[in-house]
Amino acid sequence: MAKMLGTDSSNSASGGDQSQFNQAQTINNNNYGLSYSDVKELFLDLFRSNFIDLKNEAAKIASERAEEITTKLVERLQQENQGALDEFKQPGMQDSLFNAQKEYAKAGDPELADMLVQMLIDRAKSPIRNRRQAVLDEGLRLAPKLSIHQMDLLTITQHFFLTKQLLCKNFDGLMERLEPLFQLVNHVNIAEVNADIEFLEYLGLVTKIVGSFNPYEKLVLSNYQIYFDKGFQSNELERFSSAGLNAHLIPSFHVPENMILGFESKDQITPFLSQYGYPEHEWPDILALHGGNLLTEDEVVRLLSDRFPGYVKLREIFNNTEYKNFNLSPVGISIALANWQRRTGVISNLATWVG
Repeated sequence: MAKMLGTDSSNSASGGDQSQFNQAQTINNNNYGLSYSDVKELFLDLFRSNFIDLKNEAAKIASERAEEITTKLVERLQQENQGALDEFKQPGMQDSLFNAQKEYAKAGDPELADMLVQMLIDRAKSPIRNRRQAVLDEGLRLAPKLSIHQMDLLTITQHFFLTKQLLCKNFDGLMERLEPLFQLVNHVNIAEVNADIEFLEYLGLVTKIVGSFNPYEKLVLSNYQIYFDKGFQSNELERFSSAGLNAHLIPSFHVPENMILGFESKDQITPFLSQYGYPEHEWPDILALHGGNLLTEDEVVRLLSDRFPGYVKLREIFNNTEYKNFNLSPVGISIALANWQRRTGVISNLATWVG
């Protein structure tokens, strides 16, 4: 029977199965003088009071691993998000903490520890009981079941196919943004992708898509039109009744003597057409200039293959496995985003995807 850490034996919570879970003493972000060493000790007491009794060397290893992940968590909280510490007063948060300690004590994979710490911090930022909190709790439960390359597979899907890496100054900026994703591909074993997808589907982290699929390069061109547009001659705009869009022309990233409209999507252009007084019958022709002279699919293959070995591998995965037939569930997205932040340090907002 698990126990709760408390100032007295009455500080416990009962579950539906009549079990008890020993809850840590109230932590209130040092409002009562707790140092971070005190907090760390409370977190470790939570583990010691609830983990199974092991013998000899196994007990020593488990204790050392629990201290490792707890130290990482406390240090991250101290550096980044001291306000989240208050959430650890809650039984649900302590349950997530103990499960993370338990899973790392069993597995001992340092990358898993980093992943769980990131997800615990994300969970501590969601104190309100809602869909996002439920997704994070489920993500913490399922993440330890995954291999690192399965986590990377989720992250590649999230950040290459679902998230457009826009707001880059130029083509080289886009390439710099995409480079970490192509590096992740190197951790994926193509021969195991179909089995990995099947396992991820079993866990509810991906869902099957019904329908037809564009070739890989068409998807790249669709997501990143402005960065692969060879552009048009600047006098193309002279046939229209306003010169307002001339201020938004920039040289093509691939044919410098040509120009492109400096918008990342057609949707961004439409408000300016009205603002600059272009009559509506001219709008289709103007919008057709955006992405109207893209690199060919073969040109995209050569360009990206020369730059990123991982692109060749990702293209093979997309075109020759079941990978393209699946999308991420909300829980899959939560794991993908936490893994991305762990890998790159770039913060992603789960609230954008899960309300």
